[in-house]
Amino acid sequence: MKMYLSGPMSGIPEFNAPKFREVAERFRGFGYEVVSPVELNQQDEVFNFSGPGFIDKKNGGASFGAWGYFLARDITLLTSEQFDGCILLTDWEKSWGARLEVLVFLRMGILRFRDERDFIIPLNTVISTLQESLDEFKLA
Repeated sequence: MKMYLSGPMSGIPEFNAPKFREVAERFRGFGYEVVSPVELNQQDEVFNFSGPGFIDKKNGGASFGAWGYFLARDITLLTSEQFDGCILLTDWEKSWGARLEVLVFLRMGILRFRDERDFIIPLNTVISTLQESLDEFKLA
């Protein structure tokens, strides 16, 4: 079963890379094929995910456009490869990127979500959590 790993990165030390690595390895031990954005970042030709920040290999400095670049790359991946579901890290609903990834999965009809402990997250829980997290941004 091929699963995408989604969760918060921005504003977390090391972009939450240790948690992404830990959960990816745990799920691989359960027999899943896991695609992790942290691992994709490490392989990226343009940017290199490194320690305290993103380094732009092409221009040799820190990149402030990295978030949009990585999110666009990951959404393209979600829509072009066949995934069976998504693993959601704790606090995924606080991440704009993770929320967008969940919306893409829902719109594509991929409705299998698991938490980082490999428990099924009921679809109604995913949808209500997503709705609650988006409600805070409604304009008056």
